[in-house]
Amino acid sequence: MTSEGKLEGKDVVAIAAVVVIVLLGLAIGFKCHAGEIINAGIFVGTVTLAAVAYFQLDALAKQIKVNTEQLVMNSKQSNADFLLTFNREFFNDQKNQKIIRLIEDGESLAKNGIDDYAMDDYLGYFELMSFFEKRSVIDFNSIYEMFGHYITCAKKCEEISDYIVGLRKDREDNTYYEHFYSLAKRVDEEDKVRNGQYKG
Repeated sequence: MTSEGKLEGKDVVAIAAVVVIVLLGLAIGFKCHAGEIINAGIFVGTVTLAAVAYFQLDALAKQIKVNTEQLVMNSKQSNADFLLTFNREFFNDQKNQKIIRLIEDGESLAKNGIDDYAMDDYLGYFELMSFFEKRSVIDFNSIYEMFGHYITCAKKCEEISDYIVGLRKDREDNTYYEHFYSLAKRVDEEDKVRNGQYKG
């Protein structure tokens, strides 16, 4: 019995065992009613098994609930850790800061010292975000809130588009930066949904 006074499965088994023993004793002592007493014992045994099964399933359900809640907490923590890492590395990089400023001001990247390697590193962050989001390591809403603006700006930047087109042509591989474009498309769709809500 628990501290709250509730019966556990082992308590039910113990009580049932005592009852069965008593019934068997009665069956031996009163042979004329042995059949009825044995039937009663079988009934008690059956009810006991059902009760034990109930307690075990109840305990299992509670454990599953606890495990699920723990997994959710771990997932949220993992999501937060990834986003903090992305945020810190993305915005602390001086080249990224320069690219962001140039794109937002409508200035040329190439004329201001941004080469293909810098663009590749910049787009690489968005590629990784999309890759991990598709595997449920980080959630899309958090990416949208923190990086959606920069993803959209990168997609609209002609120099970045030309760089990707040229890269795909040179490598004869149209899959380059497909994760970035997939993420940018979802950001664009989310923009339309939210803008529609605000207008409504």
